[in-house]
Amino acid sequence: MSIETKSEKVNQGENFRQDPMALEVAPNDKDEVPNVFLAIPNLGEIATFNTLIIGRWLAMAYTQERWNINLYFPCDHVPPSKARNNIHKAFINSKYDYLFTLDSDVVPPPNALPLLLKYVTDEEVERHIVGLTVQMSKMTQKGAMLAPSAFEYKEGPGGYVIAQGEGLTQVDVVTLAATIRTRELMEAVGAGAYEEKMHGEFKDSTTGEDFVFGEHVLDLVDEGHEEYRPWVDFNHICSHYVTMNTRGANDLLIRTENFAKQQVVEEGSREDD
Repeated sequence: MSIETKSEKVNQGENFRQDPMALEVAPNDKDEVPNVFLAIPNLGEIATFNTLIIGRWLAMAYTQERWNINLYFPCDHVPPSKARNNIHKAFINSKYDYLFTLDSDVVPPPNALPLLLKYVTDEEVERHIVGLTVQMSKMTQKGAMLAPSAFEYKEGPGGYVIAQGEGLTQVDVVTLAATIRTRELMEAVGAGAYEEKMHGEFKDSTTGEDFVFGEHVLDLVDEGHEEYRPWVDFNHICSHYVTMNTRGANDLLIRTENFAKQQVVEEGSREDD
């Protein structure tokens, strides 16, 4: 397994300013080990535990030759769609077989990489995109809850609803925050697949760039490529270090909701008196 250092690449005239944290690893033969292009779009805020887990994967890859991993950290790309399009381009121009994208504020379980590789190399079921569960705190008709960033389409107003399930389940759209995709799928989707879409009279409602990618994938499914439909592992949940503690925020929303209900009850009691 050959590794080209930064200094060696500079001697070859390559420009590293765009990706100062990149570590180039020459892919092995496909029959030897899976070649994984691991990309983390970031603004320099990669979570510490995230880095530790990746370090563990690298150690396993290099010492046990279980996988061949290329690290790609595109920095300072705003908006997020620019970073994802940059990753898409870099992956297509590489010789790697699988793209594993991991958001900088998402920490996956330690077994995430071998688990996802197992899913996309399954000889019995063809899969091209599989994500782990990444949660967000959301208000729903049933109240406040931690909800997975995975969706299924339902006929009627709104269209997409939060997907629920157990184990490995097919959905219609999945976040790219901790997701593996095959080269076949990425080439089928093609260039320019990510953009933020603004909606509403004042353009104050947004469709995220990874959701837009998911819609491109669904277009392929509608054309007859059912094998491209996304999967989510609902049993393996990532930690999500957003600007809030999602579990804490969820508890706060529930307490606030309960407090509001109690206020209504108390006001009703006073009116009865």
